[in-house]
Amino acid sequence: MASIETLLLPGAWRAAGLWPQVARATQDWLARHGLPARDTVLLLPFVALLAPARAAFAAMGGWQPRVETTLTLAVALGPPLQFEADSCQGDSTHDRLVAGALLRRQAWAAAMEQRDAAGFARFTAWVVDAAQALREGAAHRAPENRAAYWAQARTAAPLATGPAATEALLLHVALEWAAAGNTLPSDRLFEARPAAWITVQIGGPDALPEALLGHADIPSLRLVADPPADEPWPPPQACAELERVLCDDFEAQAQAAAAEVISALNAGRAPVALVALDRSSLRRIRALLERAAVPMIDETGWLLATTRAAAAVVALLRAALPDASRDAWLDWLKTWPLAPAAALDALEAEWRGRRHIPLREAGYRLWAEAQAHLEPLSKPTRQPLSAWLDSLQELLAREGSYDRLGADPAGAQVLGALGLKAAPLARSWQAAAAELRMDLPGFVAWVETTLEATPYLPLPDPGAQVVLMPLARAFGRPFGQIVVPGADALHLGAIETPPSLIPRALAAALGLDDAVQRRTRQRLA
Repeated sequence: MASIETLLLPGAWRAAGLWPQVARATQDWLARHGLPARDTVLLLPFVALLAPARAAFAAMGGWQPRVETTLTLAVALGPPLQFEADSCQGDSTHDRLVAGALLRRQAWAAAMEQRDAAGFARFTAWVVDAAQALREGAAHRAPENRAAYWAQARTAAPLATGPAATEALLLHVALEWAAAGNTLPSDRLFEARPAAWITVQIGGPDALPEALLGHADIPSLRLVADPPADEPWPPPQACAELERVLCDDFEAQAQAAAAEVISALNAGRAPVALVALDRSSLRRIRALLERAAVPMIDETGWLLATTRAAAAVVALLRAALPDASRDAWLDWLKTWPLAPAAALDALEAEWRGRRHIPLREAGYRLWAEAQAHLEPLSKPTRQPLSAWLDSLQELLAREGSYDRLGADPAGAQVLGALGLKAAPLARSWQAAAAELRMDLPGFVAWVETTLEATPYLPLPDPGAQVVLMPLARAFGRPFGQIVVPGADALHLGAIETPPSLIPRALAAALGLDDAVQRRTRQRLA
């Protein structure tokens, strides 16, 4: 059995003193047990904590433990994993394609797609969400315990009968699909043999580190930096100055939050954390800060569909639709690098019904050239998704947009999300894209759905002193000021709902993330 010690860190909510306290406690524990620091692994909850933790150990001097997260350690322990074909891999674009192909092989699902394409897409998303949640639960168990996990899941899953028969059937599809994958990134962690495991618990227990402590037959230490779960409020209130700003409406709240951030920077209280409780509010605050030329680091990962690069690709596809309006054409032409500005102005003036239009003929020539340019996409027949993607890539390359998108951080992520990069795709991705047939409106809908489901991760600005982050990433970091817009009854306390197909009883039986755990983590945050 593993030998696990737990040590509470008093006053650890003071971020400035947390990491020196972690470093001292770690060195004292290693010295007491005669364990080598250089062969010990210390695991943190998320990547942003690595820098302050490593700096604290460096300040102590001497040999240091290996400070990692479960993700960074798994990546460092070997080359990229080769997943089984058609397996659930945790990538939204790949998994949606493969899940759709799996459902189409069942007669009832294929018939439903013919009747209700939107409903089929919704079912596919549900299967992906459930399979990814079940796969994550399996990753939190040692490889030798996973067979029992999947057996328990099959026993506890509801039968496909009664009013919820369709949902139960989809859940079984998701379960068997997730169980078919024998390779998980956490396998390397369970195979690792450090001299000791040490974990730092901040924001509630983390399932994978807890599983590693319980699995390894080596000395292990759990450092708990959380305040008491039953009464987390008094300690932070005792060491922090709290100010409330009451706002009348959405715009007043955005203006006040932006003003607080700028005021903190002017006063030298940097870096500043801007916590995202409400995505729409954060977008407005971000726009105000950008107008004031405030550089920022965004850790929230907004959707790829909101970037200019994604909008340009979608505008091109919408213009190619048979029933595209003149507004749709103009939206695309204004992003088309081959459109002369004067000719575009003339064409827009003609379509808007203005008189005395100069360069009218140039506008007509532009219109004819634009129609000819999009002709490869204007096909009335159904064809595989892979063929549509080939046509789109050729079109972007011919007009020079492909290289321009590849040189832009957001554009490169758009190309990657759509499978347009030069890097080879997974065999299962290629097979699903070759099998899935659609017309042009269906292809446009697929592109829009893919971009709306993919987060955009901007490159960090090394000089930025404002960090946008979710609430669960704000603790354990030495900020000069934290601004929390929307800390009200509507937004503070709202939690995400679990995957639609997994009932509460099944989640509890498998130890999956549930509403109680999410509320506990948020209260601690």
